Amino acid sequence: MVIINFIISKVFVLSKNDTNDFPLAIFLTGTIPALYICKGNYGLFFKKLRLKDIKLIILCVIGVYIYVVLIRLILSPVGMTAHAGLDSSVSLLTIVNLLLQVLGEEFFKVFILLIAMYLVYKITGNRNMSIFIGLIASMIIFGLAHYDAYDGKILQILLVQGFGSIFEYYAYLKTKNILVSYLIHLIQDLIPVVMILLHIIPV
Repeated sequence: MVIINFIISKVFVLSKNDTNDFPLAIFLTGTIPALYICKGNYGLFFKKLRLKDIKLIILCVIGVYIYVVLIRLILSPVGMTAHAGLDSSVSLLTIVNLLLQVLGEEFFKVFILLIAMYLVYKITGNRNMSIFIGLIASMIIFGLAHYDAYDGKILQILLVQGFGSIFEYYAYLKTKNILVSYLIHLIQDLIPVVMILLHIIPV
């Protein structure tokens, strides 16, 4: 496992100098440890989608956009936006990159959540407290992982990327299925990309 983490860290650092490789690095950072842990038992992370899972995905995506509107009302008066900025150079490759990067991000989020929950539970013996503190800690860590994308604006980082990921976390905790949280995350990221490709929104 130490060797795997070493390889991942090298790939991640090298890719920071090439934005084309960055989505692949995120994908590898999240999925390699997952493949190592499950040892072929993919049911630990993925399950078949059920009808109620699809309903949950739709509701959570709607919830995300309602949240974005509310956060925009908070951030606009202080000169901040509810997104990191749209890239006018989007292409089909952008979509491929998203497919990989989002999966890696979801694995990363789940690992941080489970580790935080485990540590808190070992200390307190309280399951509800471990979930609550684990969620707060993992959302903050995930938000801070986007530090560069938001030019270090902590309030924007935490409200948009950090606490804004609550819908994916909720979906995972409810279903224990990363595929559900992955699709919620992917859909919300794909919508603006597709709208740019179709020239529905300007950049």
